[in-house]
Amino acid sequence: MHVRGWALGAALALAGSAGPAAAAEPVRVSLPDGRGLGVRCVGSGPSVGLEAGWAADSRAWRAVLPLLAPLAHACAVDRAGQGVSDPASGPRSPAAVARDLLAALDAAGARPPLVLVGHSLGAAYVLAAAQAQPGRVAGLVLVDPIALPPDPQALAPFRARAERCLAALRTGPLPPDPAFTTCRVAPPARPVDSWDARGRELADLAASPMQLGPGALGDLPLVVLGAIRGLKGPALAFRREQFHRLAALSTRGRVVEVETGHLVMREAPAAVAAAVRQVLEARALAPSAGDSPAPPPDAGPAIGGREDRG
Repeated sequence: MHVRGWALGAALALAGSAGPAAAAEPVRVSLPDGRGLGVRCVGSGPSVGLEAGWAADSRAWRAVLPLLAPLAHACAVDRAGQGVSDPASGPRSPAAVARDLLAALDAAGARPPLVLVGHSLGAAYVLAAAQAQPGRVAGLVLVDPIALPPDPQALAPFRARAERCLAALRTGPLPPDPAFTTCRVAPPARPVDSWDARGRELADLAASPMQLGPGALGDLPLVVLGAIRGLKGPALAFRREQFHRLAALSTRGRVVEVETGHLVMREAPAAVAAAVRQVLEARALAPSAGDSPAPPPDAGPAIGGREDRG
């Protein structure tokens, strides 16, 4: 796989990893069209919304939510078809998913201006939300985002996986063959809905390329957390170029590199919380230092490595 494909492949392959129980139990909120989406919310204060990567749900933020609780009213959302959310309805383009995200945050009591956090594929969705309703968004944190626009060739293996899993699940229980291990879904109640949504997300992402150019977000505070552990040579250069391209969407964009793998929110949750605080402070929304306790010792490394403006 060439460098561009490798980078996107690594991002999508790891994005759906689940892990231990989340810091808050999910509750369902109703959207204007009657569908229900799951949200996990903690804390009070300025509003922060979190969008997970491909094949993942709100549990991805299990280690980050407790660190955000002293800073904000933070809500992680289950996209349609994932977690405890109802099946996907209609297009799964970035614009459609962004509408769901904003509607779910509204229903969960979030109030503008919002800080939006997106991991991997989720970065595309929070960017779409900021483009669609800039007046509601106070800033963005992109956590090891996928390359945008994505390379269709790099998406192809994951679209094929979604199609293979969906076809197998529609015929009954998954075969015991280890090849279908990655088709299993947690929670397992509606695996067909989950894989249908995942496949349509990738198909619609490829069919609806986002128009992104330098300065497109004006002076919106923006932090790109880029995971660089294990990257060398052309792969590292490619990822750095992508991080800076995304940071350049705003005149106040910056890149912070972290020595982690793709699952930054698991390996370094304090780095994500620190990036959120940076954005809150840029908009004078953060509580004072005396009101916000330091992260616990086991919260993971804070932001480290190189920091550059885009």
